[in-house]
Amino acid sequence: MLIIRVPHESPRLLRLDLVTNQLSAFETTFQPNDYRRIEPLAWHGQTLYVLFHDQPNGSATLQPVLAKLTLNQQAKIEILAELADWPDYWVSANQQALVYRQSQTATEQTLVWWNLTDQTSRTLTLPLVSHAALALAPDGSALAMVTLDPTQQVAELRRYDYASQTWQTLDQQASGQIVTTNPVVGWSADSQHLWWQRSLPQPLLAKEYRVYTATGALQSTDELPLHHQAVVSADAETLVLVGVAGTMLQERQHGRITAQFPLPVDLLEQKVLAGVNR
Repeated sequence: MLIIRVPHESPRLLRLDLVTNQLSAFETTFQPNDYRRIEPLAWHGQTLYVLFHDQPNGSATLQPVLAKLTLNQQAKIEILAELADWPDYWVSANQQALVYRQSQTATEQTLVWWNLTDQTSRTLTLPLVSHAALALAPDGSALAMVTLDPTQQVAELRRYDYASQTWQTLDQQASGQIVTTNPVVGWSADSQHLWWQRSLPQPLLAKEYRVYTATGALQSTDELPLHHQAVVSADAETLVLVGVAGTMLQERQHGRITAQFPLPVDLLEQKVLAGVNR
C-alpha cells in the first residue's frame, strides 16, 4: 500500500492499494482543517509517522509537529514533538528507523532517532554537518557521517551503531577548504558497505571514492576525474559518473572504466538522472 496526501486541498490522507489499485480515504479523529499540511514520513505495521504543519491560534507562522497515526478503522493521532522549525529527516529503506534534526546551532546539532519497531526514541548530540555528509543505513542499524575537527584540522568519517550506542572513526583526512568541500557519504543497499566521496587537493577538483565494509575496514579506493554527478550501484562496486570531461557518461568498476558514451547537453541540464549532487 501507499500513503498519499492530497495537494491543493484541505489535507487528507489517502490509501492506495497497489494490488487492487483502489484508492480510499482514512477516517481520522482530527479535522483536516486543523492542519495546513500533512507529510507522511514512515509507515511501520499499523503506525504511520507524519509531520504536520500546525497554525496555532490563527498565527501567521506554521509550526511543524511530529505525530504518529494508528491506522485502524480511524486514524488516531498522538503528538510526539513540537518542533521549532521544519526539520531535516532521514528514513531507513526498511521503514524501521526515523531520524530527524530537532535543533541546531552554528556548530552543533541534536538528532532524534526513533526506532519504529519498538516505538522508542534516542537523542544524539553531534557536530553540525551538511545533508550530503550524513546517511542512514537502509536497514536502520547505523548512521554514517563526515565531521570536521577544527582543533586537529582533520575531516573524519564516523559510524554510529544504534544497538551498541557507540561511535567508530573509520577514516581521517587532513582538512582544508578544497579537501572538505561537499563531502558525500552513503550506504550500499544491503547496509554491508558504506562509501565516502571526498575532494582531493591535487589534481585540482578531483575526487576520491572510498568503500568500507560495515565493520570499518577500507575495501577499495578510486581516484575520480572531475564530474557533476555520480550514481552508485546497490552493492557500491559500480560508479556511473555524469558530466566527465563536459558531457561524457562513464561507468567504472573497481577503478577501471567499463563503459562510456557522450550524453546530450540538454539531458544534463534537465538533471533527469538519479544521483544529483552526488
